[in-house]
Amino acid sequence: MLAYNKEIYKNPAQVYLDSLDSGISRRNCRFILDGICQRLGAKNHHLFDWRNINYTTFLHLKKMLLDEGLSPTSVNHYLTITRGACLNAWRLGMISTDDYMRIKDVKRAKGRTLPKGRTLSSNEIQSLVNELHGTSNEIALRDSAIIATCYGGGLRRSELCSITTERYKGNQLLITGKGNIENFVYLPDFAKNLLDEWIIYRNLNAPNLPIFTHVKSSGYCSTKPLSPRTIGDIIERRRIACNIDPFTPHDLRRTYATNLIEQGVDLFTVQKIMRHAGIETTRIYDKRDSKAQINAAKNLPF
Repeated sequence: MLAYNKEIYKNPAQVYLDSLDSGISRRNCRFILDGICQRLGAKNHHLFDWRNINYTTFLHLKKMLLDEGLSPTSVNHYLTITRGACLNAWRLGMISTDDYMRIKDVKRAKGRTLPKGRTLSSNEIQSLVNELHGTSNEIALRDSAIIATCYGGGLRRSELCSITTERYKGNQLLITGKGNIENFVYLPDFAKNLLDEWIIYRNLNAPNLPIFTHVKSSGYCSTKPLSPRTIGDIIERRRIACNIDPFTPHDLRRTYATNLIEQGVDLFTVQKIMRHAGIETTRIYDKRDSKAQINAAKNLPF
């Protein structure tokens, strides 16, 4: 029987964190809540007295975040997470309905920042996938399969780490994404071929084996799946080897979405393929506007 810690479940921030389905979301929100509580004078979200949160405290927090130079998007993200803790403080009877409604009524920070990230060119993608120098053949084959699958399926790093043999059939991957929602992803031939080559090399012929694992410089392949951070390190190492301008692993996903839209795939279909909850999130991934503006400037008569 699981132990029940009364002190933890009196903490509205912890109750909010426990309500999140994704482990990655919990870690990110915990980090943000600890930072919020430090700004309000406590060491972390466990030691902050949530009975003291009220309208003026929340307004002061908003002002502090803006004065620190955080973007309006980041400020609103921080406030949304803090409101989640405040909602549970109200549910636990720690703050009044009036206090919670006033906190809820605080307006969002105004302003809009440019979307982060960039898209990669076809030449950059091909260089990343085809680069085979500087590592052993085993590591090079694995890394090429990782980059091809990440871009070819528009996958998040966490999704890439969770792929197992029983979830891959033909060119179809069964992915568990945000919110523990399962979706099928269909790989293009170039990604499928590299993934198949890696699976054959690894002799992964049993069910439920992680596909992407650690590989020693000696060529020994472990059964330990890679972490999202290790995936990022692999992509960065390959970027440096190819002498490509900096980008993040998530930019492979942004490039995937933009290329689909440029090929004439409608935005609602791209939303479904990208496994986005709302169409507005998909719009952020659409990088065509900057390309159109560059082309327009180049074609300006003079």
